[in-house]
Amino acid sequence: MNANGRFPSKAATQKSCSMAKKTTITSDSTSTPNPSSNPVSEADFNDTIAINRGLPLVAAALVPTPPSGFVPTDAATRARRLRRLSDEHRSEARDALVEASRLDLAGLLGKRAPDSARALVLADRMTKSEMLAARAEQLTRYSDEVDEIAMNDALTFLESIRNEYEHEAGHDPSIAMHFPALRRLFDSRSAAISKGIARSAAERATVEDAIVSDAE
Repeated sequence: MNANGRFPSKAATQKSCSMAKKTTITSDSTSTPNPSSNPVSEADFNDTIAINRGLPLVAAALVPTPPSGFVPTDAATRARRLRRLSDEHRSEARDALVEASRLDLAGLLGKRAPDSARALVLADRMTKSEMLAARAEQLTRYSDEVDEIAMNDALTFLESIRNEYEHEAGHDPSIAMHFPALRRLFDSRSAAISKGIARSAAERATVEDAIVSDAE
């Protein structure tokens, strides 16, 4: 209804709609995108778990294995038999080896002095082992995290199945025959959790008993 109390004619209505349509198209085509219209939380850029979840996995076949003949020595034996040189002294040790390689150690220090030729061999091996350890540590951090993420995602997925399974099994127990592996997994997890709780309770009781005994 217009200002004169009458409904506009069909032609006027069509004209009005056409103008509105043109105005809308013009507005859309000339408008500048507003970044705030689709905001992305800053936390998303810092969510390393979400980022790492989407990274490709390095093929296990591409990771080299130790050379044939390597037999790992237990940590206690290594600690007992091997001398320790801290990382902060690595550079100085390398410099000292290079220095020794350039000297006539036997002539300067006597016949009991080590062979100066061995100094460069040790410096080279120490440099290469440092590079190897750094690369291996980086790969270990990567592999540990992506494995933890994969295990988490698998468990979350299976828990969603378990939740629906328990709901449906309450109405139709025969459905259990379709999920033997699922039931074994969560039965085993429940048993392990119960054992862990019992062990923690026993350890706590032992500590409390020791405190009481000391107080007496």
